[in-house]
Amino acid sequence: MELDLRKPNNSRSRKATTFVIWVLAGLAASIAVTSSVRQNPSKSFDQKLKTVLPASIRPHTLATLNSKFPGQVATMYVTSGAKVKPGDLLLTILNPDFELEYERAKVHLASVQERLARHGAMKVAGRQAQSATRALQAAQERLADVNLEDAKKAYETATANVRELERLAQQQLATEREVEDARKVEEAELRNLRTEREHVSRLKEEAEAAKAKFEESGESQASSSSELANLEAELREAQEELRITTEHRASQNILATVSGTVLRTIVNIGDEIPSGVPLLQLAQFDQLDFDVPVGADIARDIKVGQTVKLRIPTEPPMRLTAPVSAVLLVPAQDQSAYTVRITTPNPSPSALLVGLTGEVEFPHTGAAWRHFRF
Repeated sequence: MELDLRKPNNSRSRKATTFVIWVLAGLAASIAVTSSVRQNPSKSFDQKLKTVLPASIRPHTLATLNSKFPGQVATMYVTSGAKVKPGDLLLTILNPDFELEYERAKVHLASVQERLARHGAMKVAGRQAQSATRALQAAQERLADVNLEDAKKAYETATANVRELERLAQQQLATEREVEDARKVEEAELRNLRTEREHVSRLKEEAEAAKAKFEESGESQASSSSELANLEAELREAQEELRITTEHRASQNILATVSGTVLRTIVNIGDEIPSGVPLLQLAQFDQLDFDVPVGADIARDIKVGQTVKLRIPTEPPMRLTAPVSAVLLVPAQDQSAYTVRITTPNPSPSALLVGLTGEVEFPHTGAAWRHFRF
């Protein structure tokens, strides 16, 4: 009977011990879960305290040179990556009108100078040189009446016809025979233009000879002071015309306006361009812009001067801190309507960072931007 009483007591003891063990294990698991739950939201919240967005890297100083007149790109003196300083020759654009204007201005000035010289010579000459006077006047009038415009236009038309037929021949819309015939016409018009110019030169020589003979004879004719004033005014106008056309002629050489590096060339040799067309871009790489497209909500919370972190795509990658320099309204095709710009000194001048994509890390404060999905 004693043995029967002890067995039930031992069983109840073991059950109580097992129950206590299970209770302690449950408490430990609960504490562990609670600790895990407390840690995970903290980590998640830490991750939500920053937003990393891609940024386009651009040079802070960028100059685009545009054509001020139409013409043909004749020569390129630089390529992408070339370093230039103000005044360096970059390319040449030929404009036939500038050459024609320059030639006309020279002829006009020479004519005015000769008429003015004739006017002065006539004041001291006598009646014995009437024939010399008439010869001088005739020579000057022939020189003034000469017009190279038709010959120049004919040559330009022939040249344009050759270019057009060459283009059509490349498309198999014109024959080589037609191109060759057009080239012959172009050569003939060029010879005619040169002949006309030689004719002008001979007329100038005749005018000089008539002037010398007139001066030797001492022929003179009375001239009014108003005529002299008109000639002097015309002389000033002719000199100004020559100055302007000389500047136009020189402007065919495109020069660098700032020091920097040629970022890219936009035109090629042989291109026919209108006025206002971009020719090339010059950049200075001492400072860089990191442009980040963002939506209106982010743009509203970003302040100029606020510090952000930059991730630079160097090898190895670099990280640095810089202030926001501008928040710009720049409508884009995507959902971003604003651009946040961070301007900073180039952290790696030896590396070409322009055109690459970096990253900008925006900090969050309080509940700001919690509605964004990071």
